[in-house]
Amino acid sequence: MMPDRLIRDELLNSERYWSVSDEAKLLYIHLILSADDTARYSGKNFTLRTRCFSGRGMESNRMEILLTELVDQDLIRLYFVNDERFIFIPRFKQRLRFVNSKYPEPPNEINDIVIKKTDLSQTKDSPKTDSSQQKRREEKRSNTNVTKVTKGSRFDLQEIPEEWFLFCKTERSDLNPNSIFEGFKDYWISLAGSKGVRSDWFAVWRNWVRNQKQSEIKKIEKVNYL
Repeated sequence: MMPDRLIRDELLNSERYWSVSDEAKLLYIHLILSADDTARYSGKNFTLRTRCFSGRGMESNRMEILLTELVDQDLIRLYFVNDERFIFIPRFKQRLRFVNSKYPEPPNEINDIVIKKTDLSQTKDSPKTDSSQQKRREEKRSNTNVTKVTKGSRFDLQEIPEEWFLFCKTERSDLNPNSIFEGFKDYWISLAGSKGVRSDWFAVWRNWVRNQKQSEIKKIEKVNYL
């Protein structure tokens, strides 16, 4: 049984919300509807596509672009536990009916939910745990490898990194990595304001390479030849 959710009208006054594309707005609403009472949800690409866009096709690289939009505007926060990605929704403002979650706890620096004493009461649907179980759970949580979320930055690379070059040659052998990088650099440096800020530039580069069309490749190679 899915929890009830409230989509408050204050969302329409949110600059963060209006700064993302319409498709990213739709993903954000669907994440609010899908997250549990602790504002957590799976960050697996396949799970997100089948849950949030089950009525239509969604490519995996397009999902990553939408997630990047939401992260850059701090509408969602990503964290990793044992190399698995999860989503935390800040400013959730939903009633916390359950304390337990099937998703691991996000790091303190991205968790803005304050649990009140009244929220600590368990319902008949919530499993009871004895002190030994609770202790083992806390020990497991303390030993969990959690990657901290980093803030976004503007693009400032002048030369293509070796890792980027190798990815391009492996993923799209039909491309000239140096030529593609020059177009990539000019595009992102020219973007003003928050539109030119990203949290993972290598991920942006991977999507850029995958989305190159054959006609654009030939055009670039022709110009270089001349």
